[in-house]
Amino acid sequence: MNASSNSLYQFFGVVDSSLAELAQINISLLNSSLTKQYSYHTREELEYPLFDSYELKEFLKPFKQGNIDDIFLYYPHLEKIAALNGCLDPATFYEAYYKDMLTGEQFSDILSSPYKSLKPTLLALNSDIRNAALAVLVSQRYPGGEEMISLVSFNKNSLKKLFQSADFHSKSTLMIFDNQHKLLASSQDINTDFNLSGYEGGNTLYYDTFGAEHYVIQVFASRTADCIYVSATPSSAFWSKLTHIRFVVIVSSLFCMLFSFITAYFLAKQNYSPITSILNTISNKTVYVNTSKDNEIVFINNVLKNCLEEIHQLNNRLGTKEARERQDFLLHALQDNYPPNDPSLDDIFLQHHITLLSDRFGVLLIQIEEIDRHMIPYIQEDSPALLSFILANVSLELCASKHQGFLVNIAPMQYACIVNFNRDCELNDALSYVNFIAKECSLFIQKHYGIYTTMAISNIHSGLSDMHTAYTEALHTLKYRFQYGKNSIISYSSIQNKAFHYNNASDSKSAQIIMAYIKRKKDCNCGKDVVGEILSLANIRENSALESLEFFRYDTVNSLSKIIFESQLKQLEEKNQFTKQLLKAESFQEFLDILIKTLDILRNYNDTIKISNTICDRAAAFIETNYMDYNINNTTIGDTLNISPSYLSQMFREQKNITLMEYLYKIRIKKAKELLTNNGLTLDVVAAKTGFLSSSTLIKVFKKSEGITPGAYRKLIQP
Repeated sequence: MNASSNSLYQFFGVVDSSLAELAQINISLLNSSLTKQYSYHTREELEYPLFDSYELKEFLKPFKQGNIDDIFLYYPHLEKIAALNGCLDPATFYEAYYKDMLTGEQFSDILSSPYKSLKPTLLALNSDIRNAALAVLVSQRYPGGEEMISLVSFNKNSLKKLFQSADFHSKSTLMIFDNQHKLLASSQDINTDFNLSGYEGGNTLYYDTFGAEHYVIQVFASRTADCIYVSATPSSAFWSKLTHIRFVVIVSSLFCMLFSFITAYFLAKQNYSPITSILNTISNKTVYVNTSKDNEIVFINNVLKNCLEEIHQLNNRLGTKEARERQDFLLHALQDNYPPNDPSLDDIFLQHHITLLSDRFGVLLIQIEEIDRHMIPYIQEDSPALLSFILANVSLELCASKHQGFLVNIAPMQYACIVNFNRDCELNDALSYVNFIAKECSLFIQKHYGIYTTMAISNIHSGLSDMHTAYTEALHTLKYRFQYGKNSIISYSSIQNKAFHYNNASDSKSAQIIMAYIKRKKDCNCGKDVVGEILSLANIRENSALESLEFFRYDTVNSLSKIIFESQLKQLEEKNQFTKQLLKAESFQEFLDILIKTLDILRNYNDTIKISNTICDRAAAFIETNYMDYNINNTTIGDTLNISPSYLSQMFREQKNITLMEYLYKIRIKKAKELLTNNGLTLDVVAAKTGFLSSSTLIKVFKKSEGITPGAYRKLIQP
């Protein structure tokens, strides 16, 4: 019975691990600074096409893995769903992707049901339990922001393969239920009367009857999502298999005893040699063969060495597994992600062989920004094990001098160092020590490994349950890398006094200042002065909160975009690149530098437009004066104005939306129509006075332009 339970537990552990990966992706998404910033905006602010669907879609792409069908983020207050295919409202998103799986009411219930913050919830996206489409949903509400929901759906083919790979009795049925005991998935069709009315909680085994059949029910609670795993086996099949196992064990024991007695008797009769027996056993039971005819003792010694080495490798693998489990536990501790029936944190630390120095913690969040390939060419972003090894050796060594630390891989290129302090360490000393660790670690890995990092430091907290609070503070602090810049060290205490300073009414005035600078109507010689002026108008200060800077960034980009698209600047080929570069800026200083550079480019381009307009006006005036000249063409006009004919032709077309020759014929036709009002002038005379070589050329060009001949036009205008 224990063997059966262990096998089931191992199988459901594999399923649970898959769901844990989905839950971790959800939490990583919700903890991302890019995702969180949208919780502080209103719907009107997201109407701009500059920072809506593009950034979120590009952000979600790396999280799409082989066992994932779909990922989306739902912002209820914005009524927007951000997915791999873009940003849509819930109704459109449902019609496009989930109409065949759920009813509209079911989809609405998923989006509107109350969920626990950062507690993974398992859902079924269809009603087919044999081909269930499961999804893990996580929600979170941010301080000062709105609630967001993240959903990652599990590939139903992957779940089906897991069920098919289960090595159990053919009559057993494996099932997954949610916390309301609703069946979500099953490996087989089941009795319609089946229910969990006899289940009383926890991991257990009990008997129940459905219809005319008696069942053995084994239940295991998930450690990741709010669900339970169930195995239902007919009692007859269950006990038949158990009886068979007992029979095999008894027969095998009797056979071994009989074999031992026969072997002992035979050896006693044959003057048995221990060395020869050992060599025969090695040859029969292992891959080692004494082919070189070495000394028998030397051969046995080598075999023992190899066996000990294999045992050592096995112990290393077991140690790696234990370290991985410890990493998972610490990650759950940081995220406060525990099922309600788990033991206390104190007990869990002991279960994972972690002896704490005290209940006082601080969290140092490490964001890897860049890796210098010239210094360490073998380090790659997709080598988390090597990066973890380097960071662990440096950071934990610094911690170990007075305290102790634990390094946890939170997300790609992001790590958390948990510092556990000695009992006699004062609060101020503890915070100073974490700052020391951050500074020394950053300098060391940058100098020796070419790894550039941004580090965020939480406040110091007492109590194991406050570890999650420290982690949340560090995450919030890391968002301020936009304000402080990359490769900086930021403490939570330094941002606590930041205040929201922003003047919403400054938008129109800022747009006027920018336009005046571009058109040289403002007595200012550099974009830096203009940027300083609009910063002052928006009330952006040194101690402004991050939200103030974000509002300023998006409002400024929106104003600049409107200026470009509502003026002749829209002809500039790079116009779309400006907004993309401004929105992708990773720090506020980088944003300001790009803004200054953009303003200078637009100003210079506007100067070019002015010059080209002047030249084109001169060309038009020349044509209007000399249209009677038979020899006038692109070359003669360009030579007269001392400019390249091809460049003049291109510039004239861009500015006037008409070619030089088309404009010449337009003027000639206009003058011809004026002369045709005089009945005393023949067509030959009209042609000569308007620059046409002959009356036939005049007739041909006039009809092509006006749709009728000059003669017909003359009759048409006669009184």
